[in-house]
Amino acid sequence: MRSIARPDAHRTYRGRFVAFTDALLLGVLVLLGSLPVVTWFVAVAAGARLARLRETEDATVGWRTYWKAWRDAAASGFVGSFLVPVLVLGVLAADLFAVRAGLDAPATAAAAISAIVLATVALRTAAEWRVGIAWSEAVRAAVSRASTDLSGTALLATAVVGVALIVTWVPPVAIAAGGPLCVAAAAVRARAESRASADIP
Repeated sequence: MRSIARPDAHRTYRGRFVAFTDALLLGVLVLLGSLPVVTWFVAVAAGARLARLRETEDATVGWRTYWKAWRDAAASGFVGSFLVPVLVLGVLAADLFAVRAGLDAPATAAAAISAIVLATVALRTAAEWRVGIAWSEAVRAAVSRASTDLSGTALLATAVVGVALIVTWVPPVAIAAGGPLCVAAAAVRARAESRASADIP
């Protein structure tokens, strides 16, 4: 008996493949935007913004659109864009060195948990950022959503752990690792926003 394929099967597959390649391309762009090191958070914020725009406005993921988002994020203020993120990166680096130094189990667990928490908060903050708002406002919104949307926070933390493990096992994957994390951050925020609007009578 001849099987009948779903009319939208090809379109669904193509859409998922395009989304996958866009996530990988976004990861490469985030890596390039992070090369000066002090711009890592600007690069992530730009990636999360472009991931949102891709879903809400069908924006093209490319160098021009990413560079515009990067410049907007960098222009949002020196302290929030560069200074504080560098301090956070320093804490994450200290955690990594401490773990590699061979700490005992409780200390290693504490270092790993603090790194996961910081990375998750950073991603939620990047996802909350919009052109025209202060970073302090984005941080407050991120902390608020992290506490009220515990399931979303858990999903994002799981994504952080998953990507970290994959990069540990297959280091070359780090080239595109930022893309899936930016997409995850944008998706978690959209999920929380959708659930919040659904609760409004």
